[in-house]
Amino acid sequence: MPGPLSDKTFSDADQQRFAAASGDFNPMHVDAVAARRLLSGRQVVHGIHVLMHALERHRPDPGPGATEWVCNFANPVSVGDRVEFARSERDGRCVSTASVDGLVCAEIVCEPEVE
Repeated sequence: MPGPLSDKTFSDADQQRFAAASGDFNPMHVDAVAARRLLSGRQVVHGIHVLMHALERHRPDPGPGATEWVCNFANPVSVGDRVEFARSERDGRCVSTASVDGLVCAEIVCEPEVE
């Protein structure tokens, strides 16, 4: 079971800063009015923003010989959602998760070097 590390609620201001830094101004991420037409009905946080926050905040130790990070974005994170970040070990891999209300939205796995 993952151990909670921290939480973050992404705001519209976070979205605007990330869009400016990344150049991704897709309305689904930065326009609350346009986002109302989406299935979620709300602005969706950039997946890479969630990934970068998890990696920056928690600096998972890839261990010796780590060669690959794999991230699965299973469910969207919306602006205003409280995201809980956690980390665990699974089969010798470091696994970080970003969850909203217990639903895993992103899972980041460090794949060890294969000999």
